[in-house]
Amino acid sequence: MSQKKIISQSALVEASGKTAIYRPKPSRPARKVLDSYLTLLPSVLDWGCGRGKDVLAYRAAGLSAIGYDLNHQKILPYKKYDLITCTYVLNTLPLNLRQKCLEDALKHLKLYGLMLVAVRSAKDVQKESKRSRLWMKHLDGYVTSRGTFQHGFEQDELDELVQSVGMTLLPAPFKISDAVVSLSHDKIEE
Repeated sequence: MSQKKIISQSALVEASGKTAIYRPKPSRPARKVLDSYLTLLPSVLDWGCGRGKDVLAYRAAGLSAIGYDLNHQKILPYKKYDLITCTYVLNTLPLNLRQKCLEDALKHLKLYGLMLVAVRSAKDVQKESKRSRLWMKHLDGYVTSRGTFQHGFEQDELDELVQSVGMTLLPAPFKISDAVVSLSHDKIEE
């Protein structure tokens, strides 16, 4: 009989910093943003920026960009932004912290600003959990061999989460094969 290990929420949040991998180039969502109409928005906040590679790419493209990360870039931004990107962050957090993460990010979004959220897909996380025998089922996801948490999303689940913080969904500007992407707008009046 396998023994279940109890992992505290604070340990999972602290471990989320380990998911910020060193990248030789910007993440796929950032590269897609740079190839889309979203570059027409002059200012970008990368919420959960990890080591900041995407921020550097946004700046190189001429955007005013800054990053915030609970583990790596702890200085909170002081202004509001036209675009907030939150990529591969929510899938590293336990269920009860995902909504708070979005709410905290939205405090920095300009009125009528856009928020792009990309997360790992349920299919991708499930595939990875089978490939690595060291992943342990925990809550609504898995604790990885590195002690990090991963939850895979379905599109409707991400859409519901984004709407739960008062955002209005818009058609996503692109797709990513192993991710789920949502674009939303703040305060659209009907």
